[in-house]
This record gives sequence, C-alpha cells and structure tokens, in this order.
Amino acid sequence: MKQVKKLVTVIISAFILFALIFPSAAFAAQGGIALTPENSAEIEQTLRSLIDDNKDKIAALSLTVFSLDEDLCTIHYGYANKTEHISADENTVYEWGSITKLLTWVSAMQLYEQGKLDLNEDIRTYLPKGFLTNLSYSEPVTMLHLMNHTAGFQENLWEQESPDHSRIKPLDEALKATAPAQVNTPGKVASYSNWGAALAGYIVECVSGQSFTEYVHEHIFKPLGMEHTSISPDCSDNEWVAENRKYTHCCIYDTDDDGNIVEEDRGECRSYIFLYPAGAATGTITDLEIFAKAFISDNCPLFEKQDTLTEMLTPSCCNSDGSIKMCHGIFFGDFGDGVYGHGGATEGFSSDLQLDIVNKTGVVYMTNTHSQFSSDDIITALYGTYEIPEKDNFTRVDLSGHYSIGRSMFGAGMLKAYGFLEDDLYLEDMGDGSFGAYGGVVQFTQVSDTAVKAKMPSGKINNFIIRKGADGKIEALESYHAIEYTKVNDTEYTFKLISLYVLAAAVAIMVGLFVMHCILLRKYKEQPVWKFKQLELIACAMPIVSVLAVAVTYFRYLPMQPVNLLAIPSLLISVSSIASLVLLVLAWARKDKPKCKVPPIIETVCAVIIIAGIVYWKLYQFWGF
Repeated sequence: MKQVKKLVTVIISAFILFALIFPSAAFAAQGGIALTPENSAEIEQTLRSLIDDNKDKIAALSLTVFSLDEDLCTIHYGYANKTEHISADENTVYEWGSITKLLTWVSAMQLYEQGKLDLNEDIRTYLPKGFLTNLSYSEPVTMLHLMNHTAGFQENLWEQESPDHSRIKPLDEALKATAPAQVNTPGKVASYSNWGAALAGYIVECVSGQSFTEYVHEHIFKPLGMEHTSISPDCSDNEWVAENRKYTHCCIYDTDDDGNIVEEDRGECRSYIFLYPAGAATGTITDLEIFAKAFISDNCPLFEKQDTLTEMLTPSCCNSDGSIKMCHGIFFGDFGDGVYGHGGATEGFSSDLQLDIVNKTGVVYMTNTHSQFSSDDIITALYGTYEIPEKDNFTRVDLSGHYSIGRSMFGAGMLKAYGFLEDDLYLEDMGDGSFGAYGGVVQFTQVSDTAVKAKMPSGKINNFIIRKGADGKIEALESYHAIEYTKVNDTEYTFKLISLYVLAAAVAIMVGLFVMHCILLRKYKEQPVWKFKQLELIACAMPIVSVLAVAVTYFRYLPMQPVNLLAIPSLLISVSSIASLVLLVLAWARKDKPKCKVPPIIETVCAVIIIAGIVYWKLYQFWGF
C-alpha cells in the first residue's frame, strides 16, 4: 500500500510540475509547421521563400532548425562581408546581443545548485560592502528580481558601449560608473534592465571567485564544447573568434522618402560593451545551437542535476492573470503554444534563440543586419503565433488614458520631465470597441476579461494583460517582454501637464520682457531708474540661461561617470533662477525704482513660478540616475 501511495504521489507531483512548466492555459498556437524530420523539406522551402521575399533587407544570416537528435534545416544566406565577397557559412562570426544574458542566468543557477547562491537572498550579501549606492527602497533586491527584470532599476542613462577599445573597464568599475536609479519597489514593475543582468554577472564573480569570463569558459563553454564563442567585450578570450570577427561587416537597411530600401555598409561596426554579461557574447551559429540544445536535453550537461534545468524552466514571474512572464531569465509565450527563448541585438547584429521544450525542438538565428525584417517572421513561420483566444462574453473596461512606459531612462533626477513627456502612451476610445495609440496607428482591443491585443503598424500582434488594483481600477498593462505600461492617474497627469505649461509660460514671459527691456533700456540711461532697469533686465535674462541649459540635457546616453555632464546645466538652471529672484528682490529694495510706473510684479511672479517648477521637477538634481 505504501508503494502504491508513493507511486500516486510521484504521478501527481509530476503532473503538477508538468502543468507549471508547460501550461496550455487559455492560449493557442495559430499557424506554424510540425518540426519533424519528415517535414525537413517543407521547413527549408518555407524559410527560403521567406528569405527570398525579404532579400533586399538582408546582408547575411545563418539559422538552424533542430530537434534534440538532429538538424532539420540549416541555412547560410548572403554575404558576411559584401566588400570582400565573403559568403556566410558555418565559420561566420556574429554577435549574440542579449542572448548573452542566458549565460548569466545559467551561471547563477549553477551556483544555486551548488548551494552557494540563494536566489531569494538580498544580493548585498554577495557584493562588496557599500557596492550598491543607487538603492532607493528598503525592500531587498534578490537574484530572482534581477532574473525577472523586476529589481526596480530604470533603463541605463549612462554610456554602455564605445567603439574606443581603451575605454573598456573591469566589470565592477563599469557597473559603478553606469549605475542607474532605482525608481520602483523591487518586485512591483517589470522593466527590462541590461544593468541588472550585468550586476548578476558580477555577483557570479563574487560568489565563484573567478572573473565572469573565466567562469563561463570553464563551466559552460568547455563542458559543451563551444570552441568558437567568446564572452569578453573585445573577444580577447578566444583568439579564433577575435580573428574571424574582423571579416564580418554589418549592414543597416532603412526606407527612404520614396519607399525604397536603402542599404548602408557599416564595416566591422565594432562597439565594445562595458556591461558585457548582458550582451557581449560573439561566435558561430554552430556554437549557439550547441548551447540551445542543452536546454532540451534529457541529461543537461550544464547542471549536475536535471532537476535544476527543470526548475530554471519553471515560472519565476507571472502576470496578474497567472500567465507566465519569465522563467528565471528566459522569456515565455511569444510564439506557438508557449515557446521559451531570448532575442538579442547589438549595434549591427540581431539574433534569436527559441525552444519548444515539450516537443524538444528549437531554432537559432543570427544576422549581421538591422532592418525591417526580423527573426519574428522566421519564428512565426515555424511555430505560429502565441494567440489569446477571443471570448464573446466578458466585462469590458475603459482602457483610455495615459500610461507610463516601464522601460524608461528618465525616471529620476532632472530628466523626469522628459520621461513624463516622452514615455507617455495615450490610448483614446476609437468608438469601435478598440483604443488607439499614436493617433490610432496602434490599436488595443480587449478580447477577454483580462487580455488585450495590440495590433502594430506592421500587422504584428502584441499581447497584454490588464492588471487591476484592489479598487478595481487599471494599474497597468503587462506584457510578455518584461516591460509594463503603468496607468497614470488622470488628476496627477493633468497637474503635471499644467505645471509644465505654467513653467513654460513663465519662462516665455520672462524672455519676452527681456526683449522689451532691451528695447526700452536706452531711454532710461540718463534717468535715476537706470540701475533699477539694469537689474530688471539681467533678472529677465536669467531664464534664457535656464532654457539653454535644459536644451543641452537631452542626451540619450551620457559618458560614464564620474564625469557627469549634467552637473553643469543643472547648476546653471539652479543658479540663474535663484539669481533672477535675488536681482528682483534687490530691484524692489532700490529707492530709485519708478514710483509712477508699474513695479516688476510680473517678473517677480514668473521668477517664483520658475523656482517652484525647478524644485517640483528636480531640475537641480544631476545625481541619482
């Protein structure tokens, strides 16, 4: 009887685990091909036809569709280097981009398996004392938060890569120099973070006692036999890769005003990634396939126990409706019935790795191209789309309003106003049951009580989940890409917008008064109010300095700290605004101020408004990004 109970328990446990890892939930695949040896010819014909249809957008690509036991289709297309007529082949070297993060997450899971790393422990336990100086919340950040992109860090504002080889820094220095602000409570908002992934790589260094490069070579590349892949920013850890990377050129494709595809050869397009555990791996398609196959292996060579791989593929972060968002750093749900994977892109490369864990098939894709053609087209052709079935009867909600995009680099400090204006997604009721963004170009349509489909201009469908608060109001639209759209309270949005309008109006009035005073100043030159008018003129000139200072703060990426270029404009903004008010106070105090004329009331009110706006929007704060 005990053996029967034990067997029943094992079966039930296995069933529950299977349900967790491979949920069928309310999703269904639309389209796709059965990836079997019998369909190899159809697979190749489908892919070659797709490539041929987009040949004017592709320089070179390499891809392999595989099952656990064999390759179903391998294609090398185009030129790795058009200038020297070097065709793409099995020795072509491509950059992985963000697929590199999977090396970081595997490393973390290996240390977890060995009992050296607790995924739920405060990461400060493993870091040097005082290493993290950018935390804003008391709640601890864990390795799981880093894996799920929910640690609360905003997107990195600081320069993350450079074509200048001499600027490469050790990982710990690069992390300190590019530390972004923590703008959300850990675990609350999903916001894809390269810096967070690189920090996880540094934790691997601290726990293992090896550099991240050494660790990956010893514990991943060597066991798998990946001889043609590097991980260091300059490929210096693999001589063969470093030499062959020189022969790969990158092409950028865009559309001109007449709708014609324009190609630009960027040459080697070398850009050295400082936060290299997040995106610097470089190698051949063959090695990437070896790595991908390890995840569908019955005896995974990456871990001592198969249970560790099973745990890595279990959900570690879910949407509010229970659907899976992340599995320990691996994305889930973009294609088919639920395909696991990760994409990547660098300055001149794109890549993708997608796996059907249930049927043990996969595809790896690498290209030296940035264009309108993406790996999504290939993955969709193979696996179909990950569809949320539409329901007939469900409770509709009003999606209209303003949303703040989670992956922002303007969430803290003096650039918050940029974030408010630039990271705003506005949905308006289109009157046909859908809600339009960007003038209706993108359409959001609710298809169930919790699900929303967004139709992009390209025709691609993105799925979102509606998250509601305890009061039943929309809190956010959750996506399957570790990026959320947080609903902004209408009153709060209106107040912020009005504050910006008032601030802009005050500055405009001061600039207008400055021009007027310049015109009229000459006539007061010989009069007693001459010095008063000079103070008035200079006071009105100060906001012009602020406007110029604000203009120069609009950088996408700033040079790595400690040289913070934002300090100069922020100081100019603060000092000039305070100086303006001080000068006006001095003007009011002068005995020679005009008695019959209107005193500088308007100027003073505007100066106070400008200072209040600077304080509210933290335009003085050049630190804490």
